[in-house]
Amino acid sequence: MMMTYLGDISLKKEIIKSDTNFKSRVKKFSIANELIYYSNPSFYNYATKQKRLDVITLLCRRFFVDEHETLSITKQICNNNFGISENSVTSIINTLDAKKSISISRNNRDRRELIIEPTDKGLAEMFLFFIRASHSESNVCVSREDISHHNELYKFIINFSSHLILGYSITAFVPLSKTFLDNAGGRIIMFHLYNEIRDYNFGMYKTHCTHASLWSTLKISRTQINRILVSAKKNKLLSIDHVGHISLSNTFIHLIEDYYAVLITLYKDKIIES
Repeated sequence: MMMTYLGDISLKKEIIKSDTNFKSRVKKFSIANELIYYSNPSFYNYATKQKRLDVITLLCRRFFVDEHETLSITKQICNNNFGISENSVTSIINTLDAKKSISISRNNRDRRELIIEPTDKGLAEMFLFFIRASHSESNVCVSREDISHHNELYKFIINFSSHLILGYSITAFVPLSKTFLDNAGGRIIMFHLYNEIRDYNFGMYKTHCTHASLWSTLKISRTQINRILVSAKKNKLLSIDHVGHISLSNTFIHLIEDYYAVLITLYKDKIIES
């Protein structure tokens, strides 16, 4: 089943990439992500580290699909599918609670069980990311009322969580994306580098970015930036010249394009759970 599923997603990814407007859509999506980042850097860096984003989506699944899934079931899914411990899930819950992004209540049918739901603040934070993924050319103000009437957005969230339930995160389809997505701050570094492409010479996409400019622009720790750049260089996604300027390889461009195409595919397709 796994190989059939992976092959099916790969085929649909290539169909999306064959669209004549695909590259412009990727660019709009990348720019939109950077705009979202500047609007709330703290939440973006914390919540969009891929495993955290997957956990948050699963935690809020009950709200999305109106099912009676308990926190204990969610913790079990996170552990079994992604190797995320119960303590890690609890830590994410506590952080989101401290940020007032979620509310925690007791299950009326079983007082031992906790129910996690996004607050209005949490909706505005989290759903802006999902809306931009599907509607990168639009400016959308997010509120609980907006989302309740946004059927397409609901469909995307429901569909995405259905893949997570069976253990498929986006990094399963775009393995090199782990270089960025598995690190706090990595997602915005990935998009920022793509947005800063200025020229193409000798098989490389030139940017004006340096280690120092990433730090001054994105306000991510120098240690974290260095860790991500070293890993990206090792995976032949980029190179750094003698004065520190970063150039991007064709592999990096394919990574961004594959990431976007798979993301849209996962949003549009729901796995029928048996």
